[in-house]
Amino acid sequence: MRRSLIALAALAGVAATSAYGDAAKTEYGTWGFDVAGMDRTVKPGDDFFKYVNGAWLAKTQIPADKTAYGAFAVLGDLSEARVHALLDKWAADKTLKPGSDEAKVAAIYRTFLDEATAEKLDAKPLQPYIDAIKKAQSYDDVAKLMGRSEGAFGSSFFNAGVGDDAKNPDKYTLYLSQSGLGLPDREFYLRANFKAQKDRYQQYVTDIYLSQTSGRQFQIAVSYTLTHSLYNNDVPHIR
Repeated sequence: MRRSLIALAALAGVAATSAYGDAAKTEYGTWGFDVAGMDRTVKPGDDFFKYVNGAWLAKTQIPADKTAYGAFAVLGDLSEARVHALLDKWAADKTLKPGSDEAKVAAIYRTFLDEATAEKLDAKPLQPYIDAIKKAQSYDDVAKLMGRSEGAFGSSFFNAGVGDDAKNPDKYTLYLSQSGLGLPDREFYLRANFKAQKDRYQQYVTDIYLSQTSGRQFQIAVSYTLTHSLYNNDVPHIR
């Protein structure tokens, strides 16, 4: 779902270029810096941060729905509001040229908002993926399943990506890292003082599985067992 939303926002951003162009309202001064946020009563040599941001800090409240606030959050909210306005406009426009970027975005957005169809279909669109998980009977099967999920629907115990080689900046290399798992840290699986959390997590995995299957114990244990095995061979974060 997150990937779909990111893709939708990206498409809207591309299509929005012609809609806003150079006529977009300047938010910070005439050249992109908020000089009104400076506190010129402070000497920059004494406290450069307050010199640059003091006035803004004195008059700005952190919104109730946020844990932090700043210029990037302001710009993020502004961009989100602009994209939302464009999506609503295009979704309601029946004259968009078929096949245009705007028409494609509008179609995706209308589908995303169609809660009635989503409720009617329930888990049916996910069934092929659920069936593939149920058919995984071995570690090799699970490895292939995780491989197919890379860049598509699903997840893996590992992240794969290409980046600059840390030992040779003239080359790119493939990096593998541990992906997000159920519990916060390796120690939650191994230390006795986290037994209560581990037991509740294992019950949660069981409950999720039982809601979609007849209850074969092998599949129930797959997620927890693989996770425990991976962490049991991981380098501990806590010494």
